[in-house]
Amino acid sequence: MNSSRRGAVPLRTLCCMRAIAWDMDGTLVDTEPRWGIATYEMATLMGVDLTPEQRAVTVGGTAEHTISTCLEFAGQTPNPGLIDTWKTWFFARMGEILSEGFDFRPGFPALLHDIHDAGIPQALVTNTARALVDHCLPVIGDEFFATSVAGDEVPRGKPYPDGYARACDLMEVNPDDVLVVEDSPTGISAARAAGCRILGVPVEPGLELPEGIKTLHELRGVTSFAPRDGRSWRIDDFRELWNEL
Repeated sequence: MNSSRRGAVPLRTLCCMRAIAWDMDGTLVDTEPRWGIATYEMATLMGVDLTPEQRAVTVGGTAEHTISTCLEFAGQTPNPGLIDTWKTWFFARMGEILSEGFDFRPGFPALLHDIHDAGIPQALVTNTARALVDHCLPVIGDEFFATSVAGDEVPRGKPYPDGYARACDLMEVNPDDVLVVEDSPTGISAARAAGCRILGVPVEPGLELPEGIKTLHELRGVTSFAPRDGRSWRIDDFRELWNEL
């Protein structure tokens, strides 16, 4: 008997999700507004008051990208020495801001706990430098992650694939068996270049994602992993999403 039928899900799409890789800022934790504080302050010190549209250009990027962008908006030419000087200021300021605390995105860390208990390896992949990642990880729950890759631990940060490719290598999984959850065009471009399957969860209003990316809102009509009708998100929800991406 022919097992194929109209409307059936092709075999290649049936759930073979072997790992999940999470972006950090804006996806797991609500730190993007805090990065915004430091970015606006830095730009002002450089001599320019950023508009929200200009700030949006920096979302999800490396510190070097953020600094270079702000320098250009301030009419200055970025160079390695100038970038390093501002990087010292930027990281110090972010350390101060993060030490004041930060909030989880809705649904976390309970969702990380459930996925961990289900035996699905998880990775944290971020453009944030290791020094700041290590400030956040104990709060997020480093026990949930098989590995983490910081922005200064790979040759190229997002939008290049190096971080996600490295995480896949460390977890010993093929990229096409990994679900990446990302909130920014920069991170989505990195995951796509690495060959991973992607779920978009943008939190910045009006943020345009790369063409062809499906979002949580598009698939489920919600913008976060907050419990729905009193029911928390579980690993089976992600298996269902995987088959729709």
